Amino acid sequence: MAQFTSAEWDRIEQTLETDPTRYGFPERVYGSVLIARSSICWRCRR
Repeated sequence: MAQFTSAEWDRIEQTLETDPTRYGFPERVYGSVLIARSSICWRCRR
């Protein structure tokens, strides 16, 4: 998992705030929650 500094997180959050749909995130709606889960199993890929 990547480790980011506070300055890097600020830049990431600012970038996503400007145009979230460009990066595959849905438009923000007050009171809504985005839930996601992914699982990568390299042994399962054959």
